[in-house]
This record gives sequence, C-alpha cells and structure tokens, in this order.
Amino acid sequence: MDDNIRLKNEDLDEVLGKTPLNVLKLGIVIPLVVLVVIFLGACFYHYPDVITADATVTVDKDTTNCVLYVQAAGSGKIKCGQRVILKNDNFPDMEYGCLRGVVDSVCGMPNDAGFYLVFVDLPYGVITNTGKNLSSIQLMKGRAEIILDDKYLVDVFIEPLKNIYYSRLSY
Repeated sequence: MDDNIRLKNEDLDEVLGKTPLNVLKLGIVIPLVVLVVIFLGACFYHYPDVITADATVTVDKDTTNCVLYVQAAGSGKIKCGQRVILKNDNFPDMEYGCLRGVVDSVCGMPNDAGFYLVFVDLPYGVITNTGKNLSSIQLMKGRAEIILDDKYLVDVFIEPLKNIYYSRLSY
C-alpha cells in the first residue's frame, strides 16, 4: 500500500511539474501581441513638441498685443510662424476655450530677468477657439504653449536611441 501511494505521488508530481504547452505559448504570444499593438498605436498618435511660457495679453481699443516670456532652455527652437495656444488665468480654458496665435518675432537677447521675449500675433484677436470674446479685460496673464513640432509618439521613443547610436559612432 505504501508503494502504491508513492507511485501516485510521483505521477502527480510529474503532471504538476510540467507546464502545459498551450499555457507556455500563450504566455509568450500575448505579451508580444500587446507590445506590437502599443508600438503600432504609437506610430499613429501625435505628440507635439511644445515649450511653455508665461504670457501677457494687452487689449486696447483697436489693437491686441501678446508677449511671451520664455526661459532659455529650448528657446533656440522657436521660429516665426509656429502655432501658439494661450490659456488665460482670468478665464478658465475648460469653459471659455483658448486663444490661438502665431509667433511673430523672437527677441534674440534675454531681458534683465533672463527671459527671451516672443511676440505673438493673434489673428482672431481675443476670440477663443470656442467663439467667446474676452475683450472685457484689458490685461490678461496666463500660460502659453508654443508648438515647435508635431511628431508621432514613436519618435519620442526612437530619437534617444538614435542619439545613443550616433554618439557611439563618433568615438
């Protein structure tokens, strides 16, 4: 009887000790499929490269002026004609929307506080992207996003790898 129990234990250990082949295949295939889907999704998802800055918008009777105060980091990428999205502190952007603009000129020298001045043209004036008029306030402060480049999310992952590869080639 003791030998019979020992044989059954050995059979049970043999069955429990081996992982079924289907489980092994699925354990490899499912994570690979998930990674491929994520990679393919990153090829289609836009991820804009932006620089944020403090913004001041002044509204006179006939003119609207917008000045951005940009820190030195990344300011060399700013060029005329790039799109700007302005979010005012006075008006919540979820309710009123954002102002849209275009970089008009970039001052090449920083001011006394160390910020570069970027002048923005507001082609729609103080009309937001939702159609609301914000001309009731003459001085508005807020945050601006200068859209430098509209890339795909996969570029964000591949670019550091390319930099590492090319830096090794230069040695």
